Amino acid sequence: MSVRRRVLVVHNFYKSHSPSGENGAVLRDIDMLNAAGYDVRTLARSSDSAGSASIADAGLGLWARKPVAELQDIVSRGWIPNVMHVHNLFPLITTSVVRFALRTCIPIVHTVHNYRRTCAAGTHFREGRICEDCVRAIMPWPSVAHGCYRGSSLQTVPVAINQMVDRGVWARLGAYIALTPFMRDRLVQDLGIPQDSIVVRPTSVSDPGDAWSDGEGLIFVGRLSREKGVALLLDAWACSESSRRTSLTIVGDGPERDYVLRRSRAMATVAVVGREDVDSVAKRLKSCKALVLPSIWYEGFPTVVAEAFSYGKPVIACDNPNARSFIGEAGWLSAPDARSLSAIIDRVLLSQELVKKAGRKARSRYEAEMTLDSGFARLEDAYNLAIERTPR
Repeated sequence: MSVRRRVLVVHNFYKSHSPSGENGAVLRDIDMLNAAGYDVRTLARSSDSAGSASIADAGLGLWARKPVAELQDIVSRGWIPNVMHVHNLFPLITTSVVRFALRTCIPIVHTVHNYRRTCAAGTHFREGRICEDCVRAIMPWPSVAHGCYRGSSLQTVPVAINQMVDRGVWARLGAYIALTPFMRDRLVQDLGIPQDSIVVRPTSVSDPGDAWSDGEGLIFVGRLSREKGVALLLDAWACSESSRRTSLTIVGDGPERDYVLRRSRAMATVAVVGREDVDSVAKRLKSCKALVLPSIWYEGFPTVVAEAFSYGKPVIACDNPNARSFIGEAGWLSAPDARSLSAIIDRVLLSQELVKKAGRKARSRYEAEMTLDSGFARLEDAYNLAIERTPR
């Protein structure tokens, strides 16, 4: 790269008290770009400041005046982005900055971290099950009726309107980054995005080195919430024959924390340790047999999966089309019920050779797709594609 390419990273950070893999992914991208010599600036907001006044100023998530003014000022001072890399825009930035970039022919790349384009909650999960009610609806009113955004019909209204009004805007971007083949296919099938404008880029993390070691017990890392399946995991652990001889460590916090603590007190081999920093989680991953991902929603591409693979640790997950696309042969898929999950847990914990074989597959997957170098190469592919596809 003979000339320093200018990249504007745009992201509305999620609240700091709720750990977000998306926030972490954005920060890793910024670090990668800076290390590679790109000229990087950010246009950012934080939902920590999302009070009623700031939401009103952002037009209830539909049109935000101040971010557009900020972008206009950046451009007017002569710093014109070669690429604008968009992540989350809701609720304080909005697609108003995308509309300005389209008018001024700034190439745009959008990383699609979740399912917000077709689901007000961004999860396709409601009342304990996968929900597709709004996917092909002209007007996503089921989400309003069910209060899918933060459990409130009133707060869901602007999100639903946003989906309708902005569908055409999102379809005009230069390039898209999907975390998995399943997410790519959803963009094509549900939103009509051309497949040749999508780069599949799995989550990438730093390489701890290929120093595989045998471990003990299983680990869950994530938000303690219904869609993450932690209650299902505890039910399965209660059924497991192996649970009396080994440990399950639960790392995380969330709305089901009290429930998890109450259940765990009756299980001598379950340890609930709360939220931990990156280094502490890394030590736990290195010393476990396998990661358990009992999510009963689609997920995106969880950072902790890439981290587990980097240590050569396989993953036990609940079966769905997206999990199939990122687990492959580097783990095992279970039907989302306690008996099935328990049977796989017992099978894994009783066979060291099985764990070692899947662990080798996990490390190979990491080396092929999830290193920082691989992630950066795919990021540049998306940037080049957006530049090529954007009219001058």
